[in-house]
Amino acid sequence: MSRVGMASLISRLRALCEAGTNDHTTEGISYWSNDQLQAMLDRHSTTLMGLRLTPLFGSGTVYQYLIPIGRDFEEAGTDSGFALRGADGALIGPEQYSVNYAARRITFNTDQGGAPMFLDVRTYNLNAAAAEVWAHKAAFAAAKLDWAADGHRVRASQEYRHCVWMARRFRSMAGIQVGRLVREG
Repeated sequence: MSRVGMASLISRLRALCEAGTNDHTTEGISYWSNDQLQAMLDRHSTTLMGLRLTPLFGSGTVYQYLIPIGRDFEEAGTDSGFALRGADGALIGPEQYSVNYAARRITFNTDQGGAPMFLDVRTYNLNAAAAEVWAHKAAFAAAKLDWAADGHRVRASQEYRHCVWMARRFRSMAGIQVGRLVREG
């Protein structure tokens, strides 16, 4: 079962990839369930620990902090990795704040006086995940045949070309992938 904090990311990935819950079946496995899309997203995730939040001052008080990353991050939920911490590293309970994920703002119930706040969060490269989904869809389409009957033509090769084009498009928007190379011995 997919994690609660992934619902909006899975929904966005489903829309980017035109991925229904029963688009294709291979050996009794139907594509694309929420779990399958979450697995694609998890392959393109990065965990950030101790990300410093930006205090937003207003009339000398600080109730809000800005999350200084893009919008593709996992929302709070069971096993989400979303954790808010104070300067001492202590966990701050969710009853003390609310989060507007779309605006990337955390609002506290009381004035925080600009105290340093840190966030542990998982971020996702939605474009890389979309490229992978489209590549899978291209593989499914490659197995189909073009056919014609009674003056009607169905060209599965067009579907294949479209999927390949979309995979390339999203791969080009995914940005540079960085890895760590470790030399042994």
